[in-house]
Amino acid sequence: MPFKQQTFALGLTALLALLVACSNSSEPAATPTSSPEPEPSATSTSSPAVRPATPPSPVPTLDPRIPEPPALEGPGQLMLTALQEVIFSSQTAAIGEIRESGDPTYIPALVELLRFNPFYMQDVTDSLLYALDTLSAPIDGITFSTRFTWSAWVKWLAENSIDAPQGFAAWKGYLYTLVDPAMGAFLYEGVPTRIDIGEVVWGGVAKDGIPDLRDPPVVSPEAATYLNPDDRVFGISINGEHRAYPHRIMNPHEMANDVLGGVPIALAY
Repeated sequence: MPFKQQTFALGLTALLALLVACSNSSEPAATPTSSPEPEPSATSTSSPAVRPATPPSPVPTLDPRIPEPPALEGPGQLMLTALQEVIFSSQTAAIGEIRESGDPTYIPALVELLRFNPFYMQDVTDSLLYALDTLSAPIDGITFSTRFTWSAWVKWLAENSIDAPQGFAAWKGYLYTLVDPAMGAFLYEGVPTRIDIGEVVWGGVAKDGIPDLRDPPVVSPEAATYLNPDDRVFGISINGEHRAYPHRIMNPHEMANDVLGGVPIALAY
C-alpha cells in the first residue's frame, strides 16, 4: 500500500539527519575495480536467497537534498512505494507485492533497487533476490552461482528482452536524483530515447563528475613529443580530415566532443 504522507514525512525527516551525518563522515566513492565475486551461501528456490558478503562497488551515497517523488499510478506507484520502503525505511512489503504479482516487467526496477539498497540491509537484499528469482523463473537463464550479485542481474537484463512497466522512466529518474539531483534531467516519463532505459546504469559519479574533452587543442604528430612510439591512439578520419586521440589522454576524461571534417563527433572511451 502507498505510504501515508504524514508517516513518510516524519520518517524522511529523521533519515535526512542520518544521511547528512553519513555523507559527512564517508570517504568519496571509489572508481569501480574488478574483484572476485563472493561465493553465495546455499539456499533453496522456495526461500529468499542469501546476499553476498561484500556489496558491489561503488556504494551509492544518497544526496541529502531529497526531491519530491513523481506522481505515478498503478505499477509506477507500486515501484515508488517499494523504492521509498527500501531507501527510507528498509521495509519490504511492496517488494513482496511485486513478487506475488508474477509480473516480470518489474525486474528492471528490482535490479535497480538491488544496487541502491543504501545500507545493504540483508533482509531487503534477500527479499529483492527472492523476488528476482521468482519473476525470472519462467524466463530462466541465470545460474545459482551468479544470481546473488547486482552485476549478474545487469548482464541477465541485457541478454533478455524485458519491457518495463509504465512510469518506469520517471521512477528511475527519481531514483537517480536521490544520488545527484542533477541526474533527473536525463530520465523522465516520455524521454525520447532509442535505447532500453532498463539498461541505463549509473556510472558511479555525479553529473559532470568526470570532465569530458571539448574541442581539445590539436598538435601535429611531430609536436606530440609527450607520446611514446608504442602509445595507443584512437584514430578517426572523416571527410579527409584525420585525428588521433591518445589513449593516455582519453583515459581520465572518458569522452571527447569534437568536430572533425565538419562533423560533430563524440568519442566515448
